Amino acid sequence: MSVPHPGGDPNANLYAQLKRDVLNRVPQITAVEYAPDDIEAKQLRAIFDPARLDPPTGPDSPELTIKWYRQDPHDWFRINYTDPNTGFHAGWHQDEDHPDLGRTHFQYSVDDEEDRWGITFDHETPSLILWEIVEDLLEPSNMEHLDQPLFLLDHGVEDPADGIHGDEEYLYVVELPTTNAFDEPAEWTVKVSGHSAFPRWDGPSDEAIEQAS
Repeated sequence: MSVPHPGGDPNANLYAQLKRDVLNRVPQITAVEYAPDDIEAKQLRAIFDPARLDPPTGPDSPELTIKWYRQDPHDWFRINYTDPNTGFHAGWHQDEDHPDLGRTHFQYSVDDEEDRWGITFDHETPSLILWEIVEDLLEPSNMEHLDQPLFLLDHGVEDPADGIHGDEEYLYVVELPTTNAFDEPAEWTVKVSGHSAFPRWDGPSDEAIEQAS
């Protein structure tokens, strides 16, 4: 169930700026409309030419919808992409639906698969955030900011069979799968050192810590 936005009207000037500075400059987008109409302008809707996408889709046109509310301390927005030809849906949401994932999360669904995870953007300006999202859609390899880190390091005093907590007598290296909307889910790999093998201030340990950070 969606959580309603906390209040406030959409900023009409912001929508005009996003339309002018971002959406009107994307050659794959053939039309940008205020929805439900120019007077109410509660959201923006961008229509993609399916033949201009890589790979092409069709015959129906994919759409990107943008609902954005300016507020303090952080804006509220939902940006959703839907391809009716493939059933693929992707959403970039900064709302209250999944507080366990942080302020902003990405979600997708296709066929019987769906997933979501927390994300961060390289910028805070609305137009630059929207540019990041559009570039991700047009070039999936650009979705690097959705990737999770490759390694996490942790340590504990107890044997891992009894739980991972405590102090510095075991080293845990957790290798995480790359996660984005175009990959199949993968398994996590956990490697555990021998007893009292951590801390080790040698070359391999330093290299592992450098990779993790």
